[in-house]
Amino acid sequence: MNRRSLFLIPLIFLLAFFAYPVVSLLYLGLWNGGATLSYLKEAFEQYRHVIGFTVYQAFLSSILTLCIGLPGAYIMGNYAFRGKSLIKAISTVPFILPSIIVVLGFLALFGNRGLINHLLEPFGIHIRILYSLTAILLAHAFYNFPIVIRMVGSAWENMDSSYEDAAASLGAGPWKRFLYVTLPLLAPSMVSAFTLVFAYCFMSFAIVLILGGAQYATIEVEIYVLATVLIQPHMASALSIIQIAISLIFIWTYTHFGRNGASGIRRMKKIRGFSPASVSVLVYSAIISFFILGPMLSVVYYSFVTGWGGSFTLHWYRLLFSEGASSVIGIRPIRAIGNSLFFAFLTVVITVPLALLSSFWAKEHGKWVPLIMVSVAVSSVTLGWAYIGAFLKTGIYESWPIIALAHSIIAFPLVFRSVYNSAVSMDDDLRNAARSLGAGPIRAFLYAELPQIRPGMLVGATFAFAISLGEFGATLLLYRPEYTTMPIAIYRILGTRAFGSAAAMSVVLMLLAGISFLLIDRIGGSQERSAF
Repeated sequence: MNRRSLFLIPLIFLLAFFAYPVVSLLYLGLWNGGATLSYLKEAFEQYRHVIGFTVYQAFLSSILTLCIGLPGAYIMGNYAFRGKSLIKAISTVPFILPSIIVVLGFLALFGNRGLINHLLEPFGIHIRILYSLTAILLAHAFYNFPIVIRMVGSAWENMDSSYEDAAASLGAGPWKRFLYVTLPLLAPSMVSAFTLVFAYCFMSFAIVLILGGAQYATIEVEIYVLATVLIQPHMASALSIIQIAISLIFIWTYTHFGRNGASGIRRMKKIRGFSPASVSVLVYSAIISFFILGPMLSVVYYSFVTGWGGSFTLHWYRLLFSEGASSVIGIRPIRAIGNSLFFAFLTVVITVPLALLSSFWAKEHGKWVPLIMVSVAVSSVTLGWAYIGAFLKTGIYESWPIIALAHSIIAFPLVFRSVYNSAVSMDDDLRNAARSLGAGPIRAFLYAELPQIRPGMLVGATFAFAISLGEFGATLLLYRPEYTTMPIAIYRILGTRAFGSAAAMSVVLMLLAGISFLLIDRIGGSQERSAF
């Protein structure tokens, strides 16, 4: 079997566990005694306000994310200063966190009994932002602004300064240079960042489900309610089709218009002493550090105390090793931790080899890369619902393999992109030289190609591990109590108002996710950036 034919393995996997479930979903949403659009029309008429609100909140979230992230992108792309690497690391924190932890962090910081309200209580001030559009927008901006800093900041950093120097020599002032030189060069990365953030906010689930409340339901939340509460499979499928169609538009925009601008050598401005630039950097860094670390530190704080101002305790962590929470989540908390690690390991084992085989094929057929990554346009809840429709009457339904398969499909696009970027930059002459010296295909791969592609594989593996650890939407539809994962356990514990237990579980999840992305930065930051 030659290398090209090995693509049949990931192709069969994607056809069986992505295309087939999606086709089953299309059948449910389009078939009413025959091919018809009646369910789609009914879904659009009945839920047009939900569809409109979903687009509206995603648009506002993306604008707010750009407003928060662009100053950081400017700082990272133009200035050299002590502590820059630390600020860059802090700005990456939200992206490594599972969405359920973001929710818990906002509850701990902004809730009625959160840290901010307790600090403001002596002044007679009480803020209420939870269960509102404001909470959704802030959480989405918190979760996604690192994308803007990474993508736009990288484009700014790699922009050739000679273009701006030429404009300055012709008499253009700072604002004119920015509008007519810098902005057009940054536009592709800004469009790319905006569309990617929009897609993430459009398909957001846990944040809207918990922080938004019933009056702020989005398409993703309605699909979940229709599928599990109201038991209306045709309407859930029709709404899923509408969601996929809209998200495909923005994913297509991202893949076709998100190109890098001109590249070259950029001179970094060094910040020394007390100056307007140093004050601006300091103020922005302080605001962002509070915005990022505040929710996380609030979770850590509540995991070690009996309540605000309460005494120090390890009680909540002891519960992770006891039977105390079994009645709430169905199994011992420590087993939920084990389940998450088990599914994360399986996701790595499944996705990395498939991504490797796909990358070798895609290297020669680059125009098919967007099609290989098309699963990124299907949300986790929609995928979980599609799995129910496709595998309800099969042996894998309500078993652990279906969860591992769903996690693998969700993680596959980022894993593939990480491996593919290493594959296309590989020097094929090394492999050809090895073959000319008598090395067989396997030996040439192991000694000539694998060392070059290994960084992308390792980054892809850590992406797969971290994505699986934090996966919530599809798992919520597919799991049985014995397969409860950490995000599901946190959600279930939150429902009982046992905030300390949820915080302790979240700290464990944060540590595992943090270690994963620390490995990504150590292995190769360039593969991480190009995976976006």
